[in-house]
Formats: sequence, C-alpha cells, structure tokens
Amino acid sequence: MIELAIKIVVWCAMVVILYRNIFSGNKKESWTEVVDANSTLTLVRFLYLIAGLAIISSFLFQIEWLSVPALIAIIGILIATKKEKEEKVVQVLATVVFVVLIMGFFVPTHRDSFLKHVSSNGTYECLYDFECVKVTSIITSDDLIKTEAEVMPVADYTFHWYGIIATGSMVIEEGEDQQETLKGFNIAGFWIDY
Repeated sequence: MIELAIKIVVWCAMVVILYRNIFSGNKKESWTEVVDANSTLTLVRFLYLIAGLAIISSFLFQIEWLSVPALIAIIGILIATKKEKEEKVVQVLATVVFVVLIMGFFVPTHRDSFLKHVSSNGTYECLYDFECVKVTSIITSDDLIKTEAEVMPVADYTFHWYGIIATGSMVIEEGEDQQETLKGFNIAGFWIDY
C-alpha cells in the first residue's frame, strides 16, 4: 500500500512539473531560462553516482542486469556535457564505439553460459552438455503434487561467440522420434530465446 502511495505522489509531481515547464502560459525563450545550471550539475553528479555504483555492484555481486543502468547513466552523462559543434560527431562515434565495447565485454565466451541459461528457465537442469534432467510436476487425482525427474540425452549442442553477440543451440531427445530444440542468442550478457 505504501509503494502505491509513493508511486502516486511521484506521478503527480511529474505531471505538475511537466505542466509548469511545458504547458504553462509563460513561454520561455530558451531552456536556459527554464533549467537551473546547479540542478543540471546535480543531475550529472547523480548520473555519475548511478554509473559508479551500478558498475561496482555488477562486478562485486555478479548481477548482470546492473550493466544496463550503468550504460544508460553513462550515455546521459555524455549527452549532458557541453560540446563544440566539431566535437559532436566525434562524441557520437565515441559513444557508439563505447556501447559496442561494453556489449562485447558482457557477452559470454564460454559454452557453459548457454547451459546455465537453459537450466535457469526451469524445465531442464543441465549440468553437462551431453545430458539434461527434465523436471515436471503433476497434480494427481488425490490433489497431491508429484514431481518426476527424467534424464534425457542431448543429441546436439552448439555455442558460437561472435564478439558482440553469442548464439547457443541444444537438441534434447525426449523419446523415440521426439526432440526439443532450444535456441537463444546473447546480447550484452542477456540471453533471448527464439
């Protein structure tokens, strides 16, 4: 209930700020009359804090998704800094190269990464690349939950690393003439199934 109240207060504050700055009758000549330089400096310092804490926490606690707020904060810092017209092209190119390098840094290079991804989805637990355990839960007629574990051989397993992306594929034999193919690709450390 408290979280809902906080969300409502934040939403109302955002609406009031937007209305005052954009839709009010006072038309300003430029954003320099609307935005205070000290508040912009505070925002940039806050972005530095977010980037630093996210990067450090990502490495210390091995939480992969923390790289995304760090990347967004760094892009915000690059956008907020003053630049000359000639520097804009160089800065855009440097930002693109930086983003590609960060993406490449978080892409796994070892084939066990796809096995961990398959195991984290819940249906299969794969410790090795030659067999997996399929875990299923069935509700019996007595309203009891029965869990069954079945060892299934892996017919084919491939993993390829391409610098800024990686792909993985696994074919699991579920029985005679039945196979399940699991495929995924990794961008910046995040596996996406397809």
